[in-house]
Parts: sequence; C-alpha cells; structure tokens
Amino acid sequence: MQQNIKPAYSFSFESGFIIRQERSSGLLFARGGTPAWELDPYHTDFLRLLYLGGGYEQACSAVMQLHRLEHFAPQVEILTQIGVLTPCNQTKQLPKPLFADLVDQVRTGRIKAQGFECLAGPSSITLYVTMKCQQDCDFCFLTPNVKALPQKVGLDDWLSVMDQAADMGIPGLAILGGEPTLYPDMPEIIKKAGELKIPLALTTNGLFIPEPLLKALEENPNSLICLSLESPRKHIHEKTVGQPEHLVFANLKKIAARGIRFNVNTIGLGQPLEDLKEIYDLCAELGAEVWFLNLLYRNGRSDVNFPGNLWYAEVDKALRQYVADQNTSTSYQLFGCQLYWTYTASQYQAKVLPTRYNKLISGCSAGAYPLEILPTGEVLPCINLPYPKYVAGNIKDNSLEDIWFNAPVLNKIRQKTKIPDQCRGCHLVKICQGGCLARRIKPHDPLVNLPDRLCPVLNEEDLVS
Repeated sequence: MQQNIKPAYSFSFESGFIIRQERSSGLLFARGGTPAWELDPYHTDFLRLLYLGGGYEQACSAVMQLHRLEHFAPQVEILTQIGVLTPCNQTKQLPKPLFADLVDQVRTGRIKAQGFECLAGPSSITLYVTMKCQQDCDFCFLTPNVKALPQKVGLDDWLSVMDQAADMGIPGLAILGGEPTLYPDMPEIIKKAGELKIPLALTTNGLFIPEPLLKALEENPNSLICLSLESPRKHIHEKTVGQPEHLVFANLKKIAARGIRFNVNTIGLGQPLEDLKEIYDLCAELGAEVWFLNLLYRNGRSDVNFPGNLWYAEVDKALRQYVADQNTSTSYQLFGCQLYWTYTASQYQAKVLPTRYNKLISGCSAGAYPLEILPTGEVLPCINLPYPKYVAGNIKDNSLEDIWFNAPVLNKIRQKTKIPDQCRGCHLVKICQGGCLARRIKPHDPLVNLPDRLCPVLNEEDLVS
C-alpha cells in the first residue's frame, strides 16, 4: 500500500540495516546478513539516499529526477513494518550542494553496478581462524588436508579483512574452525567487530570458553555465540563427538547467566524425536535466540551418518508443530544449503527459509554470495570445494574486493549455470540448478554436464510431496 508524502512528517534510515546497490536492483540486509529483501531500482535509490544522510522529501524528489518519474510514493508502510524506516517528527533537509553530491554518488554507484557479473560483494565472510580442535567428529565437513593447514594469518591480517568487509558493505561475519575458542586473539576480533558494527557469530563446540572471550562477547551486543549439542543424552553425545557433554551444558548455563546472546546447533544424525524436543526445551529454558537443526553435509566420510531426506522432512514438520505449541521466544530452524532436496520446490519457497536474492541467485551459493578464508589466508568460494585447486586468492596478497571481482576461479564458477541434461524437466531444477557444485566436480571437471551424484530425485529416494 503506497502512502503520500506528508510535509510535517518524515522517516529516517534505521542503523540496523544495510542497503547495497546490485546489478539490476538493490539488496536490503538486516545487519548479520539475513533476512535480505530485494528492492526495485526506485526504492533502492530512495533508501540509499536516506542511508547516506539525505532527507525523506529530498530522496523522493531525487528518485523522480533520476528515473524521470512524474510521481513516486515509497511503500513506507511495508518499510516501517520491516523496520528499516523509523518515523520522526522533524523533517530533515540537507543543503542543496551537499545533497546533489549524494545524488551523484547514487547515480555513479548504479552505473558501476550495471557492469557487475556478480553481487556487489559477499553477503557473508567466514574466518577459519584456526584448524586446531579438541574433537574429531566423523560428521565434520572439513577434509584432512584442510584440517592440517598451518596458521599463517596473524591478528593484523584478520583485522584488515574486517575493515575491508565493512568498506564493501558486507553485513555479517562468521567465525569457524577448527575450534575458534582455541585461537588466542579471538577477543580482539570480537572487539573489532563491535567497533565496525558488523554482527559476528562465533560457532564453537562449547567445551572451552575462556573468560576474556566471554567478556568480549558481553561487551559487544552485536556478537553472538553458537554452541553445538548433538544429544541431551550424555552417552550419545560423548560417543558422537568424543568429549563430555557436561562441559557444554555448563558453558551454556554460564553464557545464559551472563546475558550473552547465543544459539544452539544440532547436526541431524537420526536422533529420536523426543531427544530433539528435549534439546529445544533446554534452549528455550536458557533463552537461546535460535535452535538450528542442521542438515548433514555428505562428503563421503559422513555418509554413514546420513539419516535420509525423509527423516529431515518428517522431523522438521513435527518440531515446527512442537515449537509452535510451546509459545516461547526461542525459534527453531532447519538449516542447510540443500533444503530443496528435503522439500518440493513449493514447500522450499514457502516454508523452509526466507528466499535469499530470489531473483538474482539460485542453486549452489559458491561464487554467488559467500567467501571463506582459511588460516593460511587462502580464500575459497565454498569450504567443500577441492583444496587447493579452487583457491581464489590470498588475503595477504590481494584485497577482498580484488578477489571477489577478479579471481579467475570465482569467475569460472559463476559461469557454471548450465543445467545437466538429466535434470531438465525436474520440479526442483529452478532452485537447485543441478545440486552441490563441490560434489558435481569431484572427480570431474567443473564444466562437465553432470548432476550431483547424491540427488535424491535421480536416486529415487523418498521426498515429501
């Protein structure tokens, strides 16, 4: 519903959001990377002008000028519901020369973006700050040669990457390993993220969380820690990860007591439904923001643990109903990059995840919106792509922007979109585009016209209809 401009009423751009110009439109991010909304060119320029400091009425007039419109009424009702616009009683007006500079900046950015063959930057960056870990889980997605990588990146290198991420408008930062709590400078990285106002999520096995790290998390409200818990049953958890469960429970309670924001991760390994409900109850009791049930990434070694697509679909349906009945503040999400194999296309689009760049990106995300940085400084489009063959560059030698736009590996992957002949006519192909690129290219050349070897449709596995 469109609303007319009210002379005595105005709106300001909420600081919890980032607006970024893309090739044919724009992306609006909540800080942290998700959710994301795709915008038409008019609202993209309108919000960018507000974001840069322009006034509401000035921005409306500029959009009409930029796009040769006789009238422009922004959808302020929707934008205020999202939270990106905040009503204010005082009308803001910048001096004409200063606002004219902003309009030129927006125009130049739009022209530049039209030449992009990819998004204007990653939507998230993952820092693998160390490969040290106290566990050797048989469901780990890291290959042995990646796990063995030495530490070549120092704190100054990581801080430089974070500065570059802020300059590129990257809305979220993830910290993984190995086990990131074993990295001694982790508190400094959390502190830097707070200074840059980039949301940071640190994923840990929950066994060892030193006091300086806890203090850094306390002092940065934009940071969040995500702990792993595979079962509420001690003997099962210990058998699964090889470490005592009580340490994770103790650290969960410690984090909750100190008011630190946290989530909980559980890898779906075929656990009994009652065990999963018990994990959710614990999350809700302690005040977790989200409990994630993660799809197991099948890389050969982990296949023995895969419970099947039908298990995920049935458990997800039961858990959604259970969580709705509990009426708590802790949300639940089935999470993974291949949910289109657990659900039909219509269910995936409507129920499973907010669509990400639904008009710009489909299929495998490699080369499209993430970058993953190893402790050697090497950059991968996806952690599951063969190392070192698919290294796109090194942060010690190249800037993030240079790697993102110019790395031959990334540009080659972005041309991968030919749909395998066996996939044509499938009801999922518009979403999956042939499946996981990492598995499609093992052991084949990346441009070979073959589908993912684990596709459940081709393998005649059960899917929810």
